Amino acid sequence: SFLKMFNNYLVKKNKEKEYVFNYLLPQNAVKAKINVQLDSVRIKNFEFKSFNSFSKTIAIDKDFIDVQFFPEGGKLIDGLTSIVGFKALDYKNEGAVAKGVIKDENNTIITEFKSNQLGMGFYQLKPDSNKSYHAEIFIDKNTTYKFKLPKIYEKGYVLTVKSSQDFFNLLLRSNFSKTDSLFIKAQARGITYYNSKVQCI
Repeated sequence: SFLKMFNNYLVKKNKEKEYVFNYLLPQNAVKAKINVQLDSVRIKNFEFKSFNSFSKTIAIDKDFIDVQFFPEGGKLIDGLTSIVGFKALDYKNEGAVAKGVIKDENNTIITEFKSNQLGMGFYQLKPDSNKSYHAEIFIDKNTTYKFKLPKIYEKGYVLTVKSSQDFFNLLLRSNFSKTDSLFIKAQARGITYYNSKVQCI
């Protein structure tokens, strides 16, 4: 049988004439990539450059899902209801259908949510800075993933945009003294459509 050290791991040929080596993957590994490179390729290229003759990515956890959260306006603000968009991705970094709930630190269900076929969706949340929140995504009866929600800021602004047939309605709210002026700019594809100073009341 053929024996060779491969990055400190023993490679050997079994009875089925397959080359086998044992490698311990990290506990939370989602996928692993293996590259096989022939010494003769390096020789043919005069040691100048090496090439991989074979490469394969293997899915370790096909049920894996990652969820990213995007509060409208950029931040979650204490006491102000926000629309929170989300996107769910599978182990191939493609959109995945996901459903779940938002819970507080006492495991009380605050709201439910479900994505579309592309893995995108939204829900509403009125955060309390004295609490912590997380999302639980259900894959099946035995598999649940937990994700911490973005940081809650004690003070700030929440921006909400609603579109109608002819207009965009913009609502800007704050949870502290409204003495400052703000500049609002609407821009798309490098073109500015609106730029104005507004007075908070």
